[in-house]
Amino acid sequence: TRRSGGFAIQIRSMVRRGEKLEVMVLETCPAPGSRVSLGLTQPAQVVRLDRFVEVAEFRDSRTSSCR
Repeated sequence: TRRSGGFAIQIRSMVRRGEKLEVMVLETCPAPGSRVSLGLTQPAQVVRLDRFVEVAEFRDSRTSSCR
């Protein structure tokens, strides 16, 4: 949950490595001073893939405005 609008999340890639699924995720934040909605938000992205029973490993990165 984020404190305002302007946030987003995006799955950049998914790669099977042995018995793991490596998921690269990018989080985007609003730039300081930008106009955003004032309500709480919960950015999400849904991806459908073939049945997968192995472990998923998430690697997060953020845009410069998130720092």
